[in-house]
Amino acid sequence: MVRNFQVRVSERTVEITASAHPLWMAVVSRKNARDLGDRWETSGVYILLGSLVDGTWRVYVGRATDLRDRILQHRRSAGDGTFFVWNRALLVCRTDPAFGLGEIGWLEGRIHGLLEAGGVELENKQKPGDAPLGAVSPADLQIFVEVIQDALVLLGYDPEGRPQQVPARTAELEPEETKLATTGKPHRKLLDVVPVGTKIESTSPTYPATATVDVTGIRYKGDLYTSPSAAAKAAMGTEAADGYSFWGVKSESGVTSLKILRKILRDQTHQADPAAGDTNPAHDRRQMEREQRRRAVAPYGKMSAAVVNRLLARRDKGATYDQLQKEFNLGRGSVHTLLEMYGRVRKR
Repeated sequence: MVRNFQVRVSERTVEITASAHPLWMAVVSRKNARDLGDRWETSGVYILLGSLVDGTWRVYVGRATDLRDRILQHRRSAGDGTFFVWNRALLVCRTDPAFGLGEIGWLEGRIHGLLEAGGVELENKQKPGDAPLGAVSPADLQIFVEVIQDALVLLGYDPEGRPQQVPARTAELEPEETKLATTGKPHRKLLDVVPVGTKIESTSPTYPATATVDVTGIRYKGDLYTSPSAAAKAAMGTEAADGYSFWGVKSESGVTSLKILRKILRDQTHQADPAAGDTNPAHDRRQMEREQRRRAVAPYGKMSAAVVNRLLARRDKGATYDQLQKEFNLGRGSVHTLLEMYGRVRKR
């Protein structure tokens, strides 16, 4: 059936209610779990959703007498590696009266069973069982299971194991660095480098991809992302990516990264007007640090964008430091600094 949901969006949380049912639901990213209000200091059930690289989803189903406190506990344990890293949580409580212990125990078991039957990868170490309900009828609670199932489908996740869909994303559902752009201000930093409508490509042969520059971000496979890094993470299926290094513009000499194009633009701007630029001290310090790293690679100034991209592509294919040194006539330190500048290795 088509259920009528009412959605209320706060700065960091999406709250959902279903008409004719006294349920209140919230969707919050792990990053923004601390923004849950006092309303969620109540009993209920929760579902933690986390992604795998192959596009399937890992799920944890739980119950709590204080949902807000329990979600924050999971947030901390996910951060220190003692619990799986989930992306966002769906919280469910009843408005009036609040759920009793038996009711949330019964709902936890039924939701877990529904997901298990659909072949979903569950993170629960122990399978929850149906709790005794006393005078409450299971039929009275079954409708809540159906509402929760419909809410998951609304988010783009089908608990019945039908073909997996990429969960629907909005600025309020995802962490800031991965959120999708819907409507908003023009992405000035990006549009200063390339104009709207520009076709961009991946600089990495390992992750071939194409996208288009839009007013508020980058459109990749029909979705609009608010930053190059967000689109790069979607293309690579990773949790971290340097979008300005990953995306580039194709030319006769190869694909020149947005990072190199941005640097060329800045150099041209400062040559035309030495007084131009950001007067923010933090920005100036970052510029100085980048310049110091650039100067640390002596041959870099003589390397064309095509050569730099070829070096990065060879590294992506698994080339060793020794191979890169010989092929590009660089010292080991210079190779490491170049790879560090473009996000291929971590800082020492």
